[in-house]
Amino acid sequence: MTDTLIVQLLPPVSFTDDDEHGDSDCAAQWLRLSDGEAPAASSPEKGELSVLLQQPPDDCQWIVLIPGENVLTTTVNLPKKRRRQALKALPFMLEDSIASDVTHEHAAVGPDNSQGGTLVAITRKQQLRDLLKTFTDAGITPDRMLPDYAMLPEKPATWQIMVNGDRALVRCPDGTGFSTPLSRLGLLLNTGWDAESDDSTRSIHWFRSADTAVPVLPDNWQIKEQVVANPLQQLAAGASNASLNLLQGEFKVLQQGSWNWRPWATAAVLAFVVICIGLLQTGLETARFNRENEQLQTSIMDLAREALPEAKLIRDPQTQLLIAWQQLNKSGAGGAEFLPLLSRVSSTISQQPVTVTGINFKDGTLTVALQGTSLQQLDELRQQIEQQGLSASLLDAGTDSDSAHSNLVIKTRTPQAPGSAG
Repeated sequence: MTDTLIVQLLPPVSFTDDDEHGDSDCAAQWLRLSDGEAPAASSPEKGELSVLLQQPPDDCQWIVLIPGENVLTTTVNLPKKRRRQALKALPFMLEDSIASDVTHEHAAVGPDNSQGGTLVAITRKQQLRDLLKTFTDAGITPDRMLPDYAMLPEKPATWQIMVNGDRALVRCPDGTGFSTPLSRLGLLLNTGWDAESDDSTRSIHWFRSADTAVPVLPDNWQIKEQVVANPLQQLAAGASNASLNLLQGEFKVLQQGSWNWRPWATAAVLAFVVICIGLLQTGLETARFNRENEQLQTSIMDLAREALPEAKLIRDPQTQLLIAWQQLNKSGAGGAEFLPLLSRVSSTISQQPVTVTGINFKDGTLTVALQGTSLQQLDELRQQIEQQGLSASLLDAGTDSDSAHSNLVIKTRTPQAPGSAG
């Protein structure tokens, strides 16, 4: 399993101004926890953050604790219904709590507290960007960033206080919190206590190390003290329950280390629309081609029925038409074909003053319908064709007042077998 590295940044942190961009550096202390290991089993280390990031430990989930002085936590009342719409109006709901322009602030939404309010942590956007840049430049993507006081558990009617050197981390009974110099702790506690509330809320549970001085606490408060070996070890014990993660909204992508798709959202939508239009056009073209193919198949079937009247059943019109054409192309006595036979007689016919009124070819026989001046003229043409080695005869001969007509039937002569009569 992956270890967890808890890094607590100690103030002051050298944040840049809003119009500048740079790295953030500060003192820090960190504690590495192996899976299933108690925080007390590891010893914290301390040094500059830049030194830690020069040689960061491998295979760790990073939890970064930001000084509470740089994070304001408050509560807002969000409706249970239409919560998403209410979150969009959150910056305007915080205007009374923030002295600066709310557009420069980042608001992270936490859980609901015991009183039904919703916790909201507020920090400067530019400060958070600079801090994240410091980590990402070192190849580190923090899994969570929290205000350091958020590591203390929320306990109704009790103020949880962690004294760490000259600083105090405070978790208020309503789940909010703050970090402050130890010298101001008593004043802030008296200011934060609601005089009209029940005295049971004037209860303090505070933690300190053995070498830490006892802070000045308000009088008439119920105080429970607990000495711990190391404050960071005590904070690490509540790491799994800390829920005021600042890495939300525009900073969530940086948290996940994934590609920021938001700038490309419009382009992605347009691409999706173009793809849908292309698919629609393809579907319409396919439907049109299918209709044309059906019409073509119907035309081929009609042609086959017309060209093959003797066929009782037409199952494959293309194949049946091809077979009929091949048979027609190979038919004829002596293997004669239409074009070669027509070529032999056309020059002879064209030399005579006759008119060709029709041509027919079937079973190797060429029939030419002729019209001339007399039957004698047509008979002379027949004789000339026979001189070419062809068989020719006149059929259906007849005369009109000034012309004669007949069908000239032309075949190739069949060779006689040896020894047959002439």
